[in-house]
Formats: sequence, C-alpha cells, structure tokens
Amino acid sequence: ERAGEDQWKLHSEISKLTSSGDKITTDLISELISPSLDNNAFDLAEALVAKDLRRVLNLYEQLLLDGQADPAILGAIIYQYRMILLVKLNSSELNRAYSVSSYSTQKARQISQKIDMTDIKLIYNQLREADIATKTGRLSSHEAMKQMFYLLCNRQT
Repeated sequence: ERAGEDQWKLHSEISKLTSSGDKITTDLISELISPSLDNNAFDLAEALVAKDLRRVLNLYEQLLLDGQADPAILGAIIYQYRMILLVKLNSSELNRAYSVSSYSTQKARQISQKIDMTDIKLIYNQLREADIATKTGRLSSHEAMKQMFYLLCNRQT
C-alpha cells in the first residue's frame, strides 16, 4: 500500500527491505519506504472530503519533503478526483480508459460515498483555480496550493 502499484517500484522496495537484514515490520516499512504520490493523493483527497485541514497540510508538507513538486501534487489530486467522479457515475470508462486496479477503484469508491456531486464540482473548480493562478503567475504554486486547501477545508456543504 505504501509503495503504490508500480511493479518496478514494488520490486525495488521489496529488495530494499530484504537487504536491510532486519525483520520486516510495519516500523521498518515506514522507515525505509516513502509513500507513493498516488497513495498520498488519495489520502489528500480523503482529507479534503473530510475537511481535515491539519491532515491535509501534514500530507502536503510530507509530499514536499519527499521531493514532490506542487504541479505533480496538484495533478495527482486532480487524477484522484477524476477517479472518484467516475466511480460515483458508475462509469465503465474507469477501467477501460485508465486501467485502474481494483485496489484504486475500491479506495475511490470509499471516498465517493462520503461526497456528493455538488462538492465534487466545487472541488474541481478550486483545483482549476489553483492551476490557473499558478500558470498565470498570480500566485506561486505553493501559495495556490495552500489557498486551495484552506478554501476546500472551510467550504460549506
């Protein structure tokens, strides 16, 4: 779960764990394996739905510490919300166009049950605004991300 679904990365992370010489425990996994951007984006999407600003900011800061750039983080969040929307719409496009694993579909389904279409539209608008603000130079990517997080966590439902 922590490494994501990329088979090459999974192989690499398993090799890292087995070569450590220690017994493989949850603590060792947490210590040696950085969470994948996709998994953190799911966690971010879930925290945004729950309006848990503290968790959102912690996850965001961790992604930055792991070397992820704001545009990649924003893109990953947009992708996760697209998955949530497609699951909510029961779209057959989800598996056909995106080759999404059952694990990702299950995570998207769990989040989709906690959010309605009005909120999804509002979130998409805020994601778009953050993207536009960054690309036009109105805000730095960091400022746009933080502003988006504050607005989404303080939205009215």
